[in-house]
Amino acid sequence: GTRVLDFGAGVGDLAALLLDRELHVAGHDPSPAARASLTRRFGTRPGFLGTLGPDDRQQFDVVLMAEVIEHVLDNDLETTLARVARFTAAGGLVVVTTPNNEDLELGMCVDPLANVVFHRWQHVRSFTRDTLAARMAQVGFEEVVTHELELSEQLYVPFDRIWGKHEMDPSAASHIVSLRGDVATANGGRQNLVYVGRRRV
Repeated sequence: GTRVLDFGAGVGDLAALLLDRELHVAGHDPSPAARASLTRRFGTRPGFLGTLGPDDRQQFDVVLMAEVIEHVLDNDLETTLARVARFTAAGGLVVVTTPNNEDLELGMCVDPLANVVFHRWQHVRSFTRDTLAARMAQVGFEEVVTHELELSEQLYVPFDRIWGKHEMDPSAASHIVSLRGDVATANGGRQNLVYVGRRRV
């Protein structure tokens, strides 16, 4: 019965994984074209709760903001995070993933024709564990845990109940046990932060 919102759903690849796990999932994207695409892709799938625009008021048990926060322009950040908080039910969870302490300068490129400098993946900000938790606290979330992870198939897929090797016992993998127990985990190259916060009641 858990209601999950994929915030910044884009083409819906994360939503598809959640629907495969029989969760009740909605998608939010500011783009009307993206929302229409999500409806075409998932409109008849069991568990799909539809799409939300910026002005919708529904609330969810879990809001996932996966690789989104680093793209939001400065002028839109406060409004975007307020929307995340509005979509999260009191006592509900938000999960934010973003690069860990990314050196933005290393990703900069130059378009010599237009004489424009830009980040190759359009990232506009970087977070550490502390700065991400502090920023989310400003919009009403208490940190449950923040992990520093390498988001690698080799570290997680073998233990997955759908795609994994079923002879591999997740309880034998310390990083899986830590993640499931909300114990701060540092794994692999630690390139990504995974922040879990609870919206204050």
